[in-house]
Amino acid sequence: MKNIQNKIISIIAKQFQKKEKEISLKDSFLNNFKADSLDFVELIMLIEDEFKIEVIDIDFNNIKTVEQFINIITKLIK
Repeated sequence: MKNIQNKIISIIAKQFQKKEKEISLKDSFLNNFKADSLDFVELIMLIEDEFKIEVIDIDFNNIKTVEQFINIITKLIK
C-alpha cells in the first residue's frame, strides 16, 4: 500500500511540478494545485501507464484531495 501511495505521489508531483515532499495527503487538487479537468485527464493517463490499469467511471468532481485520489486508484489496482 505504501509503495503504491509513494508512486502515486511521485506522479502527482511530476504532473503539478512539485517536489514529492511538498505533497500532502490533505492537499486539495483545486486549491493547492489549481487542477482543472485536463489536468485530471493527464494525471489518469500517467497512472494508467504506470500501473497498467484502465481507469473508467470515476467522477472526478467528487475527488477533492490527494488522499481520496490515492484511495480510489489503490482499489482499482487491487
